[in-house]
Amino acid sequence: MEETPTSLPESAPPPTTVRPSPPAHRWWAGPAHWAGELVTVFVGVYAAFALNNYQSHRHERVRRAQILDWAQKAYSELRTDMIAEEAEVHKQGEEFDRRLKAGETPAIYAFDFRTDYNPADFGSLLQSGGFDLLEVETVRSLRAVEGTLRRMVDVLRHDQQLCDALIRPNLDKDPSFFYDVPARRLRPAYAWYGRYFVTESEFYAEIHAELDQVLAQLRAERQRNR
Repeated sequence: MEETPTSLPESAPPPTTVRPSPPAHRWWAGPAHWAGELVTVFVGVYAAFALNNYQSHRHERVRRAQILDWAQKAYSELRTDMIAEEAEVHKQGEEFDRRLKAGETPAIYAFDFRTDYNPADFGSLLQSGGFDLLEVETVRSLRAVEGTLRRMVDVLRHDQQLCDALIRPNLDKDPSFFYDVPARRLRPAYAWYGRYFVTESEFYAEIHAELDQVLAQLRAERQRNR
């Protein structure tokens, strides 16, 4: 009996390895990525700039308010003092002139002109931010007052020097030393003494008017700065 040869099963071919196809090249991927990074950087820079700008403006508002508060208080006090001084000097001048015209020889007194006014204070005010923070009209008004104050101080200090040189050493002299009695006037060397009251009163009146303008300007700027 013949044996039927056993046929061997055919071996299955190995499975074909499927390789993934390379991704398609997207030409817009690179620029889009760069654009995204640029937008991120721009947003970050803009946010930082906006925050810094906000903080800077806030600091300026606070600083401007401080300067306006200081200036309004200082010049209000100065105005009050000026009004009192103006009234007193005007009264003294009128009394002196009345008695002189009546043929009298009113007593001559040595006076002491003292002031705590310091022009450097105004310079410090502007250097500390006044030029940059205050309105131009406000700075102009402040300059007008300071200019008049400097002129007043210079004139009255000059009169003080005359007083120390010509009057103080001669206070024990007879009135005829100072007066031309028949002419009802001071002698030429002392004519400035009679003008002292008028000059000082005029300065006070001028500064008084300028201070009214300054304070009105300061109030207006404070209102706008709120």
